[in-house]
This record gives sequence, structure tokens and C-alpha cells, in this order.
Amino acid sequence: MMAGWYSTNYLMRVPVSVPVLGGSGSAGTYDMSWTVPKDWDLFWSNIRSDAFDVIVTDADNNIATFKRASFTFSTRTLDMAVDNLNVENNNSVNLIWMYFGFSGATDLASVFTPSTPKTGTIYLGSPTNRIVGYVNPQSTATDTPTVSFTKASDESIFVWFNTGAYLAKRRTPYNNRKFLEGIKFVDGIVHPKAGTSSTLTIDKDKTRFINNWTGLFIEAGTDATNYTLELKVTTTRNQIFSLRCGISVRDKIPV
Repeated sequence: MMAGWYSTNYLMRVPVSVPVLGGSGSAGTYDMSWTVPKDWDLFWSNIRSDAFDVIVTDADNNIATFKRASFTFSTRTLDMAVDNLNVENNNSVNLIWMYFGFSGATDLASVFTPSTPKTGTIYLGSPTNRIVGYVNPQSTATDTPTVSFTKASDESIFVWFNTGAYLAKRRTPYNNRKFLEGIKFVDGIVHPKAGTSSTLTIDKDKTRFINNWTGLFIEAGTDATNYTLELKVTTTRNQIFSLRCGISVRDKIPV
């Protein structure tokens, strides 16, 4: 297992979240595609005009079979595609990496036609408001979560988990090889109180990765009901751990 950094020649990378949902949780291969945002100035100011330095790897930093499905440098248009990427769990949100920023790159893209690709997303935002920071994970059940948030039943919100704090780092980092462990895939789970139906839901298609953070998008819920929101993480070094917070649904008095 590689994790770490694909090559120190590449100066930057970004995580891409790719939902592969609806399966039995078994392994499989899937095509993937996504669009690079036009307003991502850091990217467009640091790639070559031929985009030869834009490459894709899996979570373990093995280079993927990829191509530029469409590319126009002058209009900031780039659609990426990946062919037959292996995933370990076909009912989860997978993380892959897009690297860029290597002035001496040669073209590593392949020729293929994607078949029903899963849609990935590059998220340019930052964690805001509802944040689950680094706390000692609680392995036992509790009615008083360390971190808890309140929402109304008609609110749809992100909850951000500081996943980077739980990933192993290199003891003696050098250059870009300071990373040791990364996220492979995640799942979001809602736990209702006993005897209460789980009307709080997670839109797993909207799960987002940014460096060191994972966001779950939650909706609905029943007024005056408490839930536990769980982010279950599987890493590139075979760790499986869960981060949790409380969600209280309380509808507001109309104004």
C-alpha cells in the first residue's frame, strides 16, 4: 500500500469524491468522470497549457487509466474520465486523487470510452459552522455525545469531520513524502434513538472530501427527536474507524 504522494515532481493534488452507491458492499470496477471548476484559480494558474501534468491516481496512489475527455485551456474547460477503477466497496463514497503542477510532465493519458461513469466532484469550499474536530473517539454508546448540533426538520446542512487528525503520518517526513495513510472510502450512517424511525437522512451523493476533512450532507428529521450521525472511514492502511456527533432536530417557532 503506497498512500503518501504519487511523485514529488507533482506539486499539488486535490481529492475527488466519487459516490459508488447501491451495491452490496463488495468490490468492483467502475468508470468515473468529473468536471474541473472554471473558478479554481489555483489549478488553472499552475497547469501546463496542454494539461499533460494533470493525472489521476487511486487512494493508494497507483496511477489510474485516465483521459482528458474534453480540454480547452483558454476557456478553462476540463472534463476528466477514469476507466475501470477498482473499488473495495460498491456502496460507499470513494476518494481518488487528481495531481497537477509538473512542468516536465509527459502525456500519460489513455484512449478509451467511458461506460456509465460514476460522477465525481471537486469541492472548493472550507469547513464551516458545524464542525466535528479532533476528540477522543467514543467506543461506547452514550446519550450525551461530545459534539452535538441542532437543525430544523426543513434544513439541509453539511456536518464536517476532521478526518485528517486520525490518519497516520510519517515519523520522519521529507519533501512531499510526509503522508503515510489516507482515506479509501467512507459511509454515512444515521442512528435513531431506540423505538424511533430514522427520518433524518444523508444524501450520500453530496459527500465531499477536502484535505483533512469529510463532509456529510443531512436532511429532514422529526421535530423533537435526537439522532447520532456516524461517519465510518476505511483507510489505505486498513484502519476502520467511526466519528460521531449528535443531531437534535428542533423546529423553530414561526415569526
